[in-house]
This record gives sequence, structure tokens and C-alpha cells, in this order.
Amino acid sequence: MKGLTRRHILRALSLGCFAAVGSACARRVVEVERVVEKEVTTVITEIVRETVIVEGTPKVVERTIAVPMVVTAQPTQRPTVALVVDALDYGWTAFGRAMAPAFEEMFPAIRVEWRATSNWSTYPRRVATLRAAGQLGDVVEVPFGALLSQWHAQEVLQPLDAIMADEHYDTSGVFRGALSACTREGQVMAIPLLTHAGDCLLTYRRSLLDAVGVEPPSREWVLQDLLEAAGAVTRGLCAEKPPIYGYGDSYRLPAAYPLMRAFGAELFDAEGRSCTIQSAEGVVFLRWLYDAMHTDSVAPRPHEAEGSMAGMFAEGRLAMVRADLMGYVSLQHLGGEDVDGALLPPLVVEGPPGAVAEGVAYGISARSPHPSEAFQWIRFMCSREMGVQMFLRGYAEPGCRAASWRDPRVLERCPLCARVADVAETAAAERLPWNLRHAECLSVWHAETEQLARGATTPEACAAAVASRIDALLEG
Repeated sequence: MKGLTRRHILRALSLGCFAAVGSACARRVVEVERVVEKEVTTVITEIVRETVIVEGTPKVVERTIAVPMVVTAQPTQRPTVALVVDALDYGWTAFGRAMAPAFEEMFPAIRVEWRATSNWSTYPRRVATLRAAGQLGDVVEVPFGALLSQWHAQEVLQPLDAIMADEHYDTSGVFRGALSACTREGQVMAIPLLTHAGDCLLTYRRSLLDAVGVEPPSREWVLQDLLEAAGAVTRGLCAEKPPIYGYGDSYRLPAAYPLMRAFGAELFDAEGRSCTIQSAEGVVFLRWLYDAMHTDSVAPRPHEAEGSMAGMFAEGRLAMVRADLMGYVSLQHLGGEDVDGALLPPLVVEGPPGAVAEGVAYGISARSPHPSEAFQWIRFMCSREMGVQMFLRGYAEPGCRAASWRDPRVLERCPLCARVADVAETAAAERLPWNLRHAECLSVWHAETEQLARGATTPEACAAAVASRIDALLEG
């Protein structure tokens, strides 16, 4: 049964009472609305017949009179639906827990119950175990990517197109790339809760750039400008103890996708049936990262890095580093006014932006007995205002809608959100191998690019090795 709002209940009650009064002359049975939210007392008129003796005569007659009658409608005990949510242990889940009481106030017949959350490494296995036992919850959090494809193939989730049509759910404001990332074989399998464009931001320290006379990144920058600025910082400050580098980056995926796409390169073809990193664009991308570490020496090599690139930036050891939105917000919080950001420069002027659609969505389990109630929770959490509040309260990105990212309250806190929204609108999710041997393919990538980062191979040889090993996986 669909949840009734307070307005719907009261409107139905009013119409029921008017109907009862209007039909009183025709019937003795008084009908009242059966579902009420609070005690309501009203006075109605019942038409009855009584027998009387006419005074002064021996006649006995019947007459019709109107008798006032007080009717009290007691609150109906409506059954409560327990809506079970299986979730990850991250900021957006904590935000959902915080918002559950407000949702339950709007829908008093629904109670949200949360399973014990788990991190990404154990979550897929836990969901599989619950499903096998017939205990999977109604609402399931699902990250974009291979896991959604696996669950679609295994029929873990139910398609949402029909219920979206019944509920007249408007997706026009949802980032197109995010909605596409939640669609499989033409069916919407989940509704995006939040999305972002990956590590598409160039975060920088003004003080380190100022120290060597370099202007901050601008919209006119291309990737060559980034290398030149990084070189100026490294040459000017490398004598510091510990040394300061101009730029820091990583080959690891998915963090490297935005930079890879700035070069027009992809790991897989569109169908996911072959590795394409050996293309000219892919080799140029690998060459750029190799040169940053080994030829131009503007970025620390693995043996020179101390912790993560973000950690080195926070310590003042890097002038520039790539980050996603929440990573940028965290670094800015640590560095104050000295830290600012810009979109990652394109390869050439007016070139395609480097971005990848990442995020998490809500799906409804295939065996859920309460799909309509589950969708009310999804609609509530995936709204514009919830996206705004999720960011302002520090839990996660501003949801999945452009209107949330461009909300004045969000832009007052972080003006850069408007720029990220521009690229997030069209950012595509990562391409997946057709046979979903995704983890194995990434393991190959990480093993081979680690050798490149150490200077043990060349970009051309690295691309060839990655393509050969991944193509072998795609044949199986």
C-alpha cells in the first residue's frame, strides 16, 4: 500500500463527512472515513421516525424528526511497514540515518531499519549471503560500476521503470551520466543518491606557487602549463629539506580515469571486449605520467613518496595534486586560504574535460514485499534538498542533481561546485569488461603501471603488456 500523507488523509476525511451529511435524508446508515490520523469529534444529523399520540384525539401517527448526534472517530491503528536498508559504512549512510526520523514523521506508517553497515571490501559478500538466506533488505545501496552489473545479471535488484512511471518520478534534473551509470539493458536498476566527476580537480597551494613566481591555474591552462608550473616549483624548492615537488599523481584506477580521458584514452572499448590502452592516446597518457616522474622529475617517484599524494600535499610537500570534490574540501579545510582549486586542465584548449561518473545509488531488492514504500524513501533521499543538506552537513557530495550542486547555499560554501557540476553533467562511468572480470583487469593495470612508475619499463612496453594480459582475460 502506498504511504498516505497527512494532507491526503485529512482531505479524504473531509470529503467523507460531507458525503454523509448530504445523504442523511435517504439513509439511516451514517458512513464515516475509516482511516483517521487523530481523534475527530463532529455533530451530524440523523433522520429517524417516531410514533406519537396526537393530543386531544385518539389518533396514533408516525412522524419524521431530525436528531443531533455526536460522532467521535478514533485514530485507526494502521499497520507499520518495517523498511530494511542494507548499506555501506560511509558518510552518505550516516546522513541517511540522521534523516530517517524526518522521513518517518512524513510517512508514519513506515519505519526505517538499518542493518549493521560494512565497508566496501566486505559489502558484496554480505549482500550475497543475505540474499542466499532470503534475508536481503528492501533498499540496497549500490556503487556505480561492476557490482551493479553483477547484481543486474543475478536479478538481485528489480527494475524501477514501472514504479517510476506510477509515481511520476522526475529524473530530468539528475545528472545524465549518473542515471546512465544506473541503467542496464535499457532498464533503470537504481536511482543515483550522489555522484561526482572523479579526481577532476587540480588542488594547489598559493604560497608554493607564489614562492617561485607562478600564477595560479586559470581556465586558459592546458596540461603543458601544469607541467611547466610544476617544474618551476620543483627546481626552485627542491633544495628544501624535505624536498618540495611541483605535482603529485597516481596511476591507480579509478583515480587516474579523469587524466586518462583528458588524453582521449580508455582502458576498454565501448563493448568491453578488448583493451584499448595501446592506442596512440593511451601511450601518450602513459608517457605524460612517466615524464612527470622520470624525465621532467616534477613529481615524486614511488621511493620518494611518503604516504599518499594527498598526505604530502597536506604537509606542504606538493604544490599541486589531483583530487575529487570531497578530497579538495578536506585539503582546503586543512590548508585554509592557502589552498584553492580549479578543474583539471584539458590536453588542448577547448579539449574534452577529464572526468568520470562515480557515485552510489539506491536499488530495491527483487524480493522486497514493500517496493512502493521503498521508493518513497528513495524519492525522499534523492531529492534536491537532501543533496544540499548532505553537503552542508559535511557527509558527502551534494547529491545527484545539478540543482543541488548549484544551490546558492552550496556555492557559498564551495564555489567550485558549479564548475564540477558542468563536467559531471556529461561525465560517463568507467567502461567495464563484458565478462565482468573487472577486479582482475584492474590488478593487471596496477601491476604493470607500478613497474612504469618505478622506471623499470617504458610507456610503450607498459601499454603493450597491459593490453596483452587484459585481452587474455576478456577471452575467457
